Amino acid sequence: MGHLYLIAYSLEAAGGRTFRVDRRIDAEITNKPSYARKPPAEDLHDYVTAQLAASWQHVSGTVRVHAPRATVDAWIKQGWGTVTEETADT
Repeated sequence: MGHLYLIAYSLEAAGGRTFRVDRRIDAEITNKPSYARKPPAEDLHDYVTAQLAASWQHVSGTVRVHAPRATVDAWIKQGWGTVTEETADT
């Protein structure tokens, strides 16, 4: 599941930004000078993790799947959701 991230200074944001490398399609060459800058944090792994977590949104929903529970259990990672079998009351 590993993704590559680029931590760079953004002139538009006037600060550091985290970019997922495989999603960058709008890169362009400019005539603006670049300068060496101090990294935004000592531990860049923790920095990227915090940047990603800040953009996550909590969303909940109910999905009805017509399949055996054992099959559905394999699709849902613990912590992301739960599987509940239907009963006469649901």
